Amino acid sequence: MKDLNASNVDTNQTDNTILQLEAIIEASHDAIIGKTFEGIITSWNNGATTILGYAPEEVIGKSLENLFPTEKKDELPKVLEKVKKGEVIADYDSVCIRKDGTRVDMRFYVSPVHGKVGEIIGATVVGRDITDENKTKADYMKSKQFFDEILNTISDPIFVKDNQCRFVLVNDAEVAMTGQKREDQIGKTTLESYPKSEADVFLKNDREVLATGKESVSEEKLTDAKGVTLTIVTKKTLYMDALGNKYVVGIIRDITDRKMTEEKIKIFSDAIACSLDCFLLTDIEGNVTYANESSRVTFGYTLEEFLKLNISSLDADPQNGKKVMQVIKVAGKWSGEVTNIKKNKQIFPSFISVYIIKDKEGNLKGTMGIIRNITEQKKAEEKFKMKYDEMQRLYNATVDRELKMVELKKEIEILKSKR
Repeated sequence: MKDLNASNVDTNQTDNTILQLEAIIEASHDAIIGKTFEGIITSWNNGATTILGYAPEEVIGKSLENLFPTEKKDELPKVLEKVKKGEVIADYDSVCIRKDGTRVDMRFYVSPVHGKVGEIIGATVVGRDITDENKTKADYMKSKQFFDEILNTISDPIFVKDNQCRFVLVNDAEVAMTGQKREDQIGKTTLESYPKSEADVFLKNDREVLATGKESVSEEKLTDAKGVTLTIVTKKTLYMDALGNKYVVGIIRDITDRKMTEEKIKIFSDAIACSLDCFLLTDIEGNVTYANESSRVTFGYTLEEFLKLNISSLDADPQNGKKVMQVIKVAGKWSGEVTNIKKNKQIFPSFISVYIIKDKEGNLKGTMGIIRNITEQKKAEEKFKMKYDEMQRLYNATVDRELKMVELKKEIEILKSKR
């Protein structure tokens, strides 16, 4: 009697377990389908009805192939062959046709069903509707492609690094500037791509942005793949995603050419500043915008006073200065001797050369004047002239004396001949 009661208890427990499993299967949102190895459907849960639209009685006893579009029907036999061998097919993506004829993206998990003695008697197919998931992925890929296309149209190099200072994104401009392939940079830090002296600076600034969240703008040196060292200005800002992950977003401006131009301008400026000639810059109306040290010494004005003057006021005859400006605007340049006047009203002679300044579009922007005080030159010329005149008088006197001696000799000869 005890054995019989125990048997009844085991049977009841088994029945309860089966009922629980059936309830779980029916309550599942996934499609759970039982089938034979011939592909005949043997069971069909509510999840399958919700996803595919068929009631159990409409599909049980029919081939599972009917649920697949024509181009996918040959996939099922291949899957069943693997399951017959005891394999479990996970994450098998395919497409099914709903009762209303629309398509649904599905991800299947196919596993063998074993009999009482362990033999494989069929297969269970668990399918999940991934249409929305695929649409989300497609939308993401579309938006990512759109984002990448926009990013790659930006002429400034752009990069993104993770919280370990590893590159996760670089645009085409960055690849072009550095000469390094995108795949050679992604997942690596600058220590693996650049000289240590440069990489240390990059990493220091990256970590500072990650730690403080403050924007960083710094001038740096970067050696490209060809070994050419560039001068760059990098602006780095912190980006934090919805999960709290931190990223450094950097925008680079290559200022190598600008720095070279600045160096040339500095050399030119130093040469002008040290020149003994006066260098003056004006706007198109002749108002002084720059005066070098020699100009200040020569004319006696401070720089602040110069910047309030019109260059024509430096001419002893202001009207002449205005005429010169008019000629320059037409001819583009003028040179010649003029008489200038200092702050203390002292007048001195000078030789000036004035050139027009134009911008890249050819518009008149101002003038550059070079003034040389020729007072000493004029004095030297005057001394030379006086010496020359004196020598000329001596020469003339000597020639005159010689001529008189010749005449005297002739007269003596005539007198001798008359004796």
